[in-house]
Amino acid sequence: MRSYRPRCSPWFVLGRTLFIGQRRVRPGAVGRRPGPGVRRWEGWAGVPACGCILVVATFLALVIPPSAQGQLPGDPEVTTSIRSLGLGGALPLADRDPDLLFGNPALVERARGSGVALVRPAPGDRRVSMAAATGWWGGGAALGVRVLDGLGNHPSQGMGGEAGPGGVGRTTLGTVTAGYARTVMGVHAGASVTGVEARRGDERDAVATVDLGVAVDLGVVTLGVSGGGLGPSLEFVPSEPEGMERLNARWVRAAFGTPSTALGPLDVAAAGSFTVREGYRPRAGIGVEVGWWPVAGRTFVGRAGLESGRPADSSPWSAGGAFLGDSFTLEYALRPRVDGGWVHGVGVRFR
Repeated sequence: MRSYRPRCSPWFVLGRTLFIGQRRVRPGAVGRRPGPGVRRWEGWAGVPACGCILVVATFLALVIPPSAQGQLPGDPEVTTSIRSLGLGGALPLADRDPDLLFGNPALVERARGSGVALVRPAPGDRRVSMAAATGWWGGGAALGVRVLDGLGNHPSQGMGGEAGPGGVGRTTLGTVTAGYARTVMGVHAGASVTGVEARRGDERDAVATVDLGVAVDLGVVTLGVSGGGLGPSLEFVPSEPEGMERLNARWVRAAFGTPSTALGPLDVAAAGSFTVREGYRPRAGIGVEVGWWPVAGRTFVGRAGLESGRPADSSPWSAGGAFLGDSFTLEYALRPRVDGGWVHGVGVRFR
């Protein structure tokens, strides 16, 4: 039988001191409450860690300035998932989303189901992703596909990525990722291999990269560290003499996530991350989601997040929502742009 883990309320960051026991429930989406007879955990180990992590993540999200000059020509703005977009770019490490393959392959072990997502960061730009995960060979395996059309704000591109005065057209990036993870001595460890192909006008390049990740369950919080883009550079020469533009920048991410916790009629969960990408300013994001289930098997979820270190034309705030049915989840997220536009994302997941 799968073991149960204690849950922690994100309200610790507000200074609330909880002396009551926390219910042990299976890891899962917000809105899945434990059934009758669920065991309880009466200790409160891990409370300081949970609160400190939330405080640090919030502080970093507030103080890191927007991305400005001195960076690479354009940030690909690749969102891990629709859920992550609504949570300020944070990864929900304590859950089972198959999209975690793109953020930390160590969580592939307990990821289940499949999903597809579409993000429209700007007029004419599209990000489409598909991912599926299942148990395999004593651990878990996942497969994901992403197509990024109009990648980045290249100096020669307009808002929609059309060819500009420099004559360089829009960039299209396609990736196929396969990952595997399992638990070794209490530590979730995983790796993934990604085949990447990029096209821009008459230019074309293809490489293979590796992502690595580890994660641990420390009492009431899941902590994870991952890194990726390990491999040859996928580069194009910009229209202006600014050197090479690397599209598959190497990255390192530290993240945390808490399972959903029952607070009266609501379920609350939190997530945060700190990401460093080669050639870009660091990013820190934190998000909270609140679920309400008026009827068993029908849960409505609201999400809000804050992420700093983003490009100057993008707002640090994001929001989203979801509807959880018996076997599927419908999701939506949005982020305002400085020019008055919006970043929209919609997705569906099947458990």
